[in-house]
Amino acid sequence: MNVKEVLEQIPVDPEAEERAWAVVGAAYARRERAAHVVRRRWPLVVPVVVAAVAAASFSPPGRAVVDAVRRTIGVEHAAPALFRLPAPGRLLVSGAG
Repeated sequence: MNVKEVLEQIPVDPEAEERAWAVVGAAYARRERAAHVVRRRWPLVVPVVVAAVAAASFSPPGRAVVDAVRRTIGVEHAAPALFRLPAPGRLLVSGAG
């Protein structure tokens, strides 16, 4: 048997429940309202992230990541593939241009 089950078996005096709600209600009515402050961190976060990405891209490990992305996308391999055939020989091309 857990604590919740034990507490649920204890009979509650209805008058005690009413007194408890009265105390809680009075305390709630007397409380000081806290000012709700809205903090906007985006203007600070964006320049920090941009600076971190820029710094990382100029460091040797960051440059390696940039080079790997370029190789994966195909920027490094695009130029040779456009000007060289995969096998030796001649090519007949016909087109409007």
